Amino acid sequence: GRVNPSGRLPLTVHKSQYLKGVGPVSNLNMTFGEQGRTYRRLASQKEDAWFSFGWGLSYSKFEYSDLKAGKTSVSVTVENAGSVAGAEVAQLYLGLGSEGSALPAVKYALAGFEKVMLAAGAKATVTFPLEAEQLTVVGSDGMRKPATGAVSVSVAGYLPTDPRATDGPDAKSASNVVA
Repeated sequence: GRVNPSGRLPLTVHKSQYLKGVGPVSNLNMTFGEQGRTYRRLASQKEDAWFSFGWGLSYSKFEYSDLKAGKTSVSVTVENAGSVAGAEVAQLYLGLGSEGSALPAVKYALAGFEKVMLAAGAKATVTFPLEAEQLTVVGSDGMRKPATGAVSVSVAGYLPTDPRATDGPDAKSASNVVA
Protein backbone atom coordinates (compact mmCIF):
# COMPACT_ATOMS: atom_id res chain seq x y z
CA GLY A 1 0.00 0.00 0.00
CA ARG A 2 2.93 2.44 -0.17
CA VAL A 3 2.33 3.13 -3.85
CA ASN A 4 -1.10 3.59 -5.40
CA PRO A 5 -1.09 1.88 -8.84
CA SER A 6 -2.18 4.01 -11.78
CA GLY A 7 -0.94 2.23 -14.92
CA ARG A 8 -3.29 1.47 -17.80
CA LEU A 9 -3.35 -1.37 -20.33
CA PRO A 10 -1.98 -0.41 -23.78
CA LEU A 11 -3.92 -3.27 -25.41
CA THR A 12 -7.03 -5.41 -25.06
CA VAL A 13 -6.68 -8.86 -23.48
CA HIS A 14 -9.10 -11.01 -25.48
CA LYS A 15 -10.85 -14.16 -24.29
CA SER A 16 -9.72 -17.38 -25.99
CA GLN A 17 -13.13 -18.09 -27.56
CA TYR A 18 -12.99 -14.68 -29.27
CA LEU A 19 -9.51 -15.36 -30.64
CA LYS A 20 -10.59 -18.72 -32.09
CA GLY A 21 -13.17 -16.93 -34.24
CA VAL A 22 -10.75 -14.30 -35.54
CA GLY A 23 -8.47 -16.65 -37.45
CA PRO A 24 -5.13 -15.71 -39.00
CA VAL A 25 -4.46 -12.06 -39.65
CA SER A 26 -3.71 -11.74 -43.34
CA ASN A 27 -4.85 -8.14 -43.76
CA LEU A 28 -3.59 -5.44 -41.41
CA ASN A 29 -6.13 -2.88 -42.66
CA MET A 30 -8.34 -2.40 -39.62
CA THR A 31 -10.65 0.22 -41.09
CA PHE A 32 -12.86 -1.90 -43.36
CA GLY A 33 -13.79 -5.58 -43.19
CA GLU A 34 -11.73 -6.32 -40.08
CA GLN A 35 -14.31 -5.16 -37.54
CA GLY A 36 -13.66 -6.17 -33.96
CA ARG A 37 -9.86 -6.29 -34.10
CA THR A 38 -9.19 -3.12 -32.10
CA TYR A 39 -10.70 -1.50 -29.02
CA ARG A 40 -12.38 0.95 -31.40
CA ARG A 41 -14.67 -1.64 -32.98
CA LEU A 42 -14.89 -4.60 -30.59
CA ALA A 43 -18.49 -5.81 -30.79
CA SER A 44 -18.89 -6.77 -27.12
CA GLN A 45 -16.36 -5.80 -24.45
CA LYS A 46 -18.11 -8.05 -21.91
CA GLU A 47 -18.16 -11.16 -24.09
CA ASP A 48 -14.93 -10.73 -26.06
CA ALA A 49 -12.38 -9.21 -23.65
CA TRP A 50 -11.03 -10.09 -20.24
CA PHE A 51 -9.59 -6.59 -19.89
CA SER A 52 -10.04 -3.67 -22.28
CA PHE A 53 -7.57 -1.15 -23.63
CA GLY A 54 -7.07 1.64 -21.07
CA TRP A 55 -8.15 -0.43 -18.05
CA GLY A 56 -6.36 -0.10 -14.72
CA LEU A 57 -6.99 -0.23 -10.98
CA SER A 58 -6.37 2.09 -8.06
CA TYR A 59 -6.80 2.16 -4.30
CA SER A 60 -8.71 5.40 -4.79
CA LYS A 61 -12.07 6.15 -6.39
CA PHE A 62 -12.15 8.89 -9.03
CA GLU A 63 -15.24 10.74 -10.22
CA TYR A 64 -15.65 12.93 -13.29
CA SER A 65 -17.96 15.93 -13.64
CA ASP A 66 -18.44 19.29 -15.36
CA LEU A 67 -17.56 18.11 -18.86
CA LYS A 68 -17.22 21.03 -21.25
CA ALA A 69 -16.71 20.23 -24.93
CA GLY A 70 -16.00 22.98 -27.41
CA LYS A 71 -14.55 23.26 -30.90
CA THR A 72 -10.93 23.63 -29.68
CA SER A 73 -10.81 21.84 -26.32
CA VAL A 74 -12.49 19.49 -23.86
CA SER A 75 -12.25 19.99 -20.10
CA VAL A 76 -13.47 17.94 -17.17
CA THR A 77 -13.18 18.01 -13.39
CA VAL A 78 -11.58 14.92 -11.82
CA GLU A 79 -12.11 14.32 -8.10
CA ASN A 80 -10.39 11.80 -5.85
CA ALA A 81 -13.42 10.55 -3.92
CA GLY A 82 -11.33 7.93 -2.13
CA SER A 83 -9.59 8.04 1.24
CA VAL A 84 -6.00 7.83 -0.05
CA ALA A 85 -3.94 9.90 -2.49
CA GLY A 86 -3.66 8.53 -5.98
CA ALA A 87 -2.91 9.22 -9.61
CA GLU A 88 -5.62 8.96 -12.23
CA VAL A 89 -5.15 8.67 -15.98
CA ALA A 90 -8.00 10.67 -17.48
CA GLN A 91 -8.67 9.39 -21.01
CA LEU A 92 -10.48 11.40 -23.70
CA TYR A 93 -12.41 9.31 -26.23
CA LEU A 94 -14.13 10.70 -29.32
CA GLY A 95 -16.86 8.87 -31.18
CA LEU A 96 -16.75 9.88 -34.82
CA GLY A 97 -19.75 9.39 -37.06
CA SER A 98 -19.73 9.00 -40.80
CA GLU A 99 -23.36 9.49 -41.74
CA GLY A 100 -23.96 9.46 -45.48
CA SER A 101 -20.40 8.52 -46.41
CA ALA A 102 -18.34 5.45 -47.16
CA LEU A 103 -16.08 6.14 -44.17
CA PRO A 104 -16.27 3.79 -41.20
CA ALA A 105 -17.82 5.09 -37.99
CA VAL A 106 -15.52 4.94 -34.97
CA LYS A 107 -17.39 4.31 -31.72
CA TYR A 108 -14.48 5.38 -29.50
CA ALA A 109 -11.03 6.64 -30.46
CA LEU A 110 -8.49 7.64 -27.83
CA ALA A 111 -7.86 11.34 -28.49
CA GLY A 112 -5.81 12.24 -25.42
CA PHE A 113 -4.84 11.29 -21.90
CA GLU A 114 -3.52 13.11 -18.87
CA LYS A 115 -2.18 11.69 -15.62
CA VAL A 116 -3.15 13.75 -12.60
CA MET A 117 -2.03 13.18 -8.98
CA LEU A 118 -4.70 14.02 -6.41
CA ALA A 119 -4.77 13.95 -2.62
CA ALA A 120 -7.82 12.35 -1.02
CA GLY A 121 -10.81 14.65 -1.58
CA ALA A 122 -8.93 16.92 -4.02
CA LYS A 123 -10.23 18.05 -7.43
CA ALA A 124 -8.46 19.17 -10.58
CA THR A 125 -9.57 20.39 -13.98
CA VAL A 126 -8.03 18.52 -16.89
CA THR A 127 -8.08 20.18 -20.32
CA PHE A 128 -7.50 18.38 -23.60
CA PRO A 129 -6.78 20.48 -26.71
CA LEU A 130 -8.63 19.37 -29.86
CA GLU A 131 -6.82 19.38 -33.20
CA ALA A 132 -8.48 19.04 -36.60
CA GLU A 133 -6.74 15.68 -37.20
CA GLN A 134 -8.50 14.19 -34.16
CA LEU A 135 -11.82 14.72 -35.94
CA THR A 136 -10.87 12.63 -38.97
CA VAL A 137 -11.43 9.01 -39.95
CA VAL A 138 -9.00 6.85 -41.94
CA GLY A 139 -10.56 5.64 -45.17
CA SER A 140 -9.88 2.41 -47.07
CA ASP A 141 -7.17 4.22 -49.03
CA GLY A 142 -5.29 4.98 -45.79
CA MET A 143 -5.94 8.71 -46.04
CA ARG A 144 -7.54 10.78 -43.31
CA LYS A 145 -10.84 12.44 -44.14
CA PRO A 146 -13.04 14.69 -41.96
CA ALA A 147 -15.66 12.74 -40.04
CA THR A 148 -19.27 13.74 -40.65
CA GLY A 149 -22.17 13.85 -38.23
CA ALA A 150 -22.13 14.26 -34.47
CA VAL A 151 -19.04 13.77 -32.33
CA SER A 152 -19.52 12.02 -28.98
CA VAL A 153 -17.14 12.97 -26.18
CA SER A 154 -16.36 10.74 -23.18
CA VAL A 155 -13.76 11.22 -20.48
CA ALA A 156 -13.04 8.52 -17.91
CA GLY A 157 -10.25 6.41 -16.45
CA TYR A 158 -11.19 3.55 -18.80
CA LEU A 159 -12.71 2.76 -22.19
CA PRO A 160 -16.35 3.93 -21.95
CA THR A 161 -17.70 0.58 -23.20
CA ASP A 162 -15.81 -1.51 -20.62
CA PRO A 163 -18.47 -3.34 -18.56
CA ARG A 164 -16.27 -3.53 -15.46
CA ALA A 165 -16.30 0.26 -15.31
CA THR A 166 -20.07 0.39 -14.86
CA ASP A 167 -20.29 -2.73 -12.70
CA GLY A 168 -17.67 -1.67 -10.14
CA PRO A 169 -17.06 1.23 -7.78
CA ASP A 170 -13.82 2.45 -9.42
CA ALA A 171 -14.95 5.54 -11.34
CA LYS A 172 -17.71 7.57 -12.89
CA SER A 173 -17.32 8.98 -16.36
CA ALA A 174 -18.43 12.19 -17.96
CA SER A 175 -19.81 12.16 -21.46
CA ASN A 176 -21.67 14.44 -23.79
CA VAL A 177 -22.47 14.79 -27.46
CA VAL A 178 -21.45 17.86 -29.44
CA ALA A 179 -22.11 18.69 -33.07
